[in-house]
Amino acid sequence: MISKCIKDKSGFGVCLIRDGEEVGGAATTYDVGTLAEIEDWDQLPDGLLGVSVRGGQRFRIMSSEVQSDQLTLARIELIDFEQETPLDDKYKILVELLQQIIVQQAWPYGDLEQKFEDARWVGYRLAELLPLPSTLKQKYLEMDDPVTRIENLSTLLEKTDLREQL
Repeated sequence: MISKCIKDKSGFGVCLIRDGEEVGGAATTYDVGTLAEIEDWDQLPDGLLGVSVRGGQRFRIMSSEVQSDQLTLARIELIDFEQETPLDDKYKILVELLQQIIVQQAWPYGDLEQKFEDARWVGYRLAELLPLPSTLKQKYLEMDDPVTRIENLSTLLEKTDLREQL
């Protein structure tokens, strides 16, 4: 699949596995995923392919089928991009937390356009970077409202004192 994507300069879909394994028989996935574009690749000394991708637009799986090689092909519906949404000042602590995480992470976040005033951008980055269970990250990916996502993240951080662990 990756070789075909590199050759065709096309992307692929990434979905969290709900049931099954990454290798072997086809796994069952959640219905909402993210399109991924290959940014860079390299043939590693052991013969494996090293690939760097960047996530993009969300999608919803409408139907899918598993090929004989266990690759799943799906018919998808793109989910509209959320509008930039001003971040309320009461979430300033979330911005400070995200800034600290990005400094620690450095690559690839140093190359990203940083939009700390945008609730959508801040919410997605926090959901991506915080040490949360994958199923909770999936919940945030599936949310269609940036303000609801930020409110949920703020409540979670207050309840768990996760801010102090970082």
